[in-house]
Amino acid sequence: FIDENKNILFITFGSMYNSNPKEKTKIIIDALGKNNIPAIIQISRYGLDEIDAHPGNVFFTNRLPYNWLFPKIFAVVHHGGCGTTHTALKYGLPSLIVPHVLDQFFWKKTISNLKLGPRGISINKFNEKDFETKLLDLYNNNDYKKNAIAMSKKMQSESDKNKLYEMIFT
Repeated sequence: FIDENKNILFITFGSMYNSNPKEKTKIIIDALGKNNIPAIIQISRYGLDEIDAHPGNVFFTNRLPYNWLFPKIFAVVHHGGCGTTHTALKYGLPSLIVPHVLDQFFWKKTISNLKLGPRGISINKFNEKDFETKLLDLYNNNDYKKNAIAMSKKMQSESDKNKLYEMIFT
């Protein structure tokens, strides 16, 4: 799948619970299919479900190591956990964050403010129209990718945690 497609998105809600995983997955698959965007979707017990009828530009997986996968993809749609957010930035990947709880809303705002991705949508307000609009913005706005690559380079050149914090937040 990776060798056959370019500009692949990785979509995961981690282990986050949402009230209707199948419905949320269907919204995602419909937007990907309609816009011919290739994506790898990571399924989990309560986050996203594998759907039998899906376009050929979608690949489902249970789990892939991010350090192996992220250098091979274009961008990430995720829940906004600090680990996934950091790893995406480490590899120069813009993010669309769909926060579920707690600090994920902070990361949604931070990623948007730094122009590392569009302002995300809360899982509680997740709908087809808004998701598709945000997805297309993530996929087509080249500034997000440029900014994410620039942030990755800054992060790689700094080992002092305090200076790294200042880079991201000032």
